[in-house]
Amino acid sequence: MEAKLCRAKQLGRPLIRVSLLSALLLAGPTNSSAHEEWFRGLDLEPALGKASLVMVARVADVSETKIMAGGKAETALLQFKFTPVVVLKGVFARDSLSLTSQDVGIQGYTGSAPIERGQLRLLILGRSREGYAILRFSPSLEQAIPPLRDPSDKLIETAKVLLAVNAAPERPRKVMLLLEGLWAQKNAAIPLLVSLERRSLLAAQTPGVMKAVLPSLSDPSPAVREQAAKSLTALLQADYLHQPALREGAANALTASLKKTELNFESRVAAFEALGAIGPNVLDNPSANALLELDPHQPLLRSRAPGFAPWANWEYPAKSAPCSPCLSNYRWTLRRPFRTGRSGPWSD
Repeated sequence: MEAKLCRAKQLGRPLIRVSLLSALLLAGPTNSSAHEEWFRGLDLEPALGKASLVMVARVADVSETKIMAGGKAETALLQFKFTPVVVLKGVFARDSLSLTSQDVGIQGYTGSAPIERGQLRLLILGRSREGYAILRFSPSLEQAIPPLRDPSDKLIETAKVLLAVNAAPERPRKVMLLLEGLWAQKNAAIPLLVSLERRSLLAAQTPGVMKAVLPSLSDPSPAVREQAAKSLTALLQADYLHQPALREGAANALTASLKKTELNFESRVAAFEALGAIGPNVLDNPSANALLELDPHQPLLRSRAPGFAPWANWEYPAKSAPCSPCLSNYRWTLRRPFRTGRSGPWSD
């Protein structure tokens, strides 16, 4: 009886920790954190491939027209006048392009910064019955019409790379174009990493892929670090050859990334999941083993938390039964105390 009670206590503490972690994982970021990094998960490739016109344009004028409907309800129709700076795809010979708020679909976005005169925007437009319009759904207005700092913004070069990827007829060439874009370190990384993740099976067998992806794990932006870890997870899972050099390089880079105290919660979870994708051999890496602080004598624990998924089917080297290693503590998730006035665990 005493043995059962002791075992129940041993099981209870890890389960409480995992329950807390699961709650934090399932909670969503606040509007402020999402607005600060509007480019999180930015995926431009499908829209660029289907677009009829892609151009960098400056907002020349914004006007508003009030419309009375039914004698009571008043609605506002916004008109945006854009002047082209450079056309990346399609043909546009006019001096300006006028779009309404309906063409942009601005009514469907809340909590986004408004389109204002003087701003530089990347327009990715399809064809509607009336003419040009934004036909794709995006989670925010910034992702629908990406803002640019200046005509040399890195996102412009990223769009050019993705357009070249779309035009390339051969799949190996598409992967090489993405790697070259990342190697140059002159492009906004997230859209390129997302596109590389789509081609993870071929990319994992391409020389130099780690050289292209791993530097993004030390990027100042938490959103870039998170996407780099997610793309790395896809590459490791697609590496059916189990290349030792690829996995060792990933283990070293991920361990170094997790040791940095400035990492926020989401990027830590993504990095930990990438470590799990390496497989049981990650324990052969001294730095990774020390960071994870595995204890084979702890009771087996299977967590439903997304970040623990890759660990569920591991075979611990000293045991024959599958086990999900227990961490003696979860310092990797909570290395930095939460600060008030920010977006909780997602603050960086």
